Amino acid sequence: MIHRWRFHLNDKRTKLIQATIALVAERGFSAATAEAISRKAKVAKSLVYYYFKRKEDIFSTIVVEKLNSYFDFLENVHPIPSASWDNESYAEAHIAFVEQNRENLLYFYKYFDEYAHDKEFAMPVHRFVSKWQIVLQNILDIRAGDEHSVERVRVRLMSIISVINGSNRLFLNGIISKEESKAILLETLTALSQPASFNI
Repeated sequence: MIHRWRFHLNDKRTKLIQATIALVAERGFSAATAEAISRKAKVAKSLVYYYFKRKEDIFSTIVVEKLNSYFDFLENVHPIPSASWDNESYAEAHIAFVEQNRENLLYFYKYFDEYAHDKEFAMPVHRFVSKWQIVLQNILDIRAGDEHSVERVRVRLMSIISVINGSNRLFLNGIISKEESKAILLETLTALSQPASFNI
């Protein structure tokens, strides 16, 4: 009986999360009040505060939970740099992942725009960027020799992340095609595969 009760509660938590994602997609974060979320999820408003201290905690929890799939993708699809590294195969895998996780990534980008400069709620954003930096360093086998080159590598990696995320956003919002997004990704990866790209 206890297990059934717990499952029932977990099901309601899932409904709250799904309702929040849908509300944010439709009307933005400001419209996703505790009352609106509970109404859309068809659960009691008190359950919002049973699971989350405040509605903003729902927003950040969704980012953390949903981005785990992106982190798994980053870790698994990127091979250790070698002669067999294939930019085209990676670009195809990346675009396929973006298509399959459209709703989650759109939510993340909206969260980024809303909370990237909020000290309290920006942690998931910083975690995402840090993960990207580590993955890209591993892919490109980038090594920094001194304090100054470390900073140059960091700045360059941030620029790469901006290009890829910019391409993702344009593709997800229907501004550029799948082929155009892949071309941007390929051009970036090809340029960065050249040793001269990181003259440190």
